[in-house]
Amino acid sequence: MRIIEVPDFHYSPKWSDESMAAARAVAKAARDTKAALIAAPGDLYDAPIMVTDKGGINILRQIIRMWRDVCPVVAIE
Repeated sequence: MRIIEVPDFHYSPKWSDESMAAARAVAKAARDTKAALIAAPGDLYDAPIMVTDKGGINILRQIIRMWRDVCPVVAIE
């Protein structure tokens, strides 16, 4: 079983472009290695995110959906 681990992703709307680029690299690695799971232990986001477009929650949702399109995703507190 292959697991891609993405510890302390620290998504923030301040650097959403960089976060999206990193997320694409994670998705590609998961696809290329035929990973069974993407695990995000630690901090998934940098600071509390407002549930608005400006707050960045929709971009974080896009990132998680992108990963879920490849394999299951688990976030560990």
